[in-house]
Amino acid sequence: MSNLSDKWRISGANVCCNKHKVCQDAWAKSCSPLSVSVCVCDGAGSAKFSDEGASCASRFLAQEVVRSFDKAYYTPNQFIRVAIAKAKDKLRKIAKGRMLREFSCTAVLSAIHVDGRWVTFHIGDGAIIGRFADNSFRIISIPAKGEYENETFFITMHNAFRYAKANRSRVHGENLSGIALFSDGLEKVLFDHQTLEVSQAVKNIMMWQDNFDEKTVSAAIKDNIAAGRFVIDTIDGKLNVLDADDCSLVIITKNL
Repeated sequence: MSNLSDKWRISGANVCCNKHKVCQDAWAKSCSPLSVSVCVCDGAGSAKFSDEGASCASRFLAQEVVRSFDKAYYTPNQFIRVAIAKAKDKLRKIAKGRMLREFSCTAVLSAIHVDGRWVTFHIGDGAIIGRFADNSFRIISIPAKGEYENETFFITMHNAFRYAKANRSRVHGENLSGIALFSDGLEKVLFDHQTLEVSQAVKNIMMWQDNFDEKTVSAAIKDNIAAGRFVIDTIDGKLNVLDADDCSLVIITKNL
């Protein structure tokens, strides 16, 4: 069994919204000889310290799923319940008496084992897209919205695990060749919410990573978002995604 770092590449970037002083998105990765993980967290716009919450939660959850991959894969509901509880404890420690809800964030999380198995967890908005060996793409996990368009779910909520979704491969999951994880700032440009069709942009970025190193692709992702190349079609015309929200995109691809 080869070392997993020889099999997968990880590139990504988060870019601050034009109206924010600090980026409320964060992402983190964690690697071991047997598994690799990525977590993207999007801090709630209404929460004063959500940037701290997103940074802390993304680091912890990425590490936790690598530490306990088999638990996450075979007992996903139990794993995410415990992981969210532990993440809340981490947030309480950094809060130092401040209210937990001020650190609210969503989370999209994916982990891949060296034997090909994979698992994803998702609470709130944002989404996860998979690429498979036949070069087909599909949405693995769609955004979870509340009653209203701008309402979603956060890991700091009471019984937050009830709002979490888990997906996993079959025991032999070698057909996965790439995963894209992103915050809700990029939802409307990376896939069609009605047809669930994946945009050409996701396919292109995964092809970049097939041919270039992680540092180069990370810079390209950041440059393309910051330069306004991702736009949303609105009634009044095209809107730069960064006029609406922070944006994060992370790509994991299998080495060719």
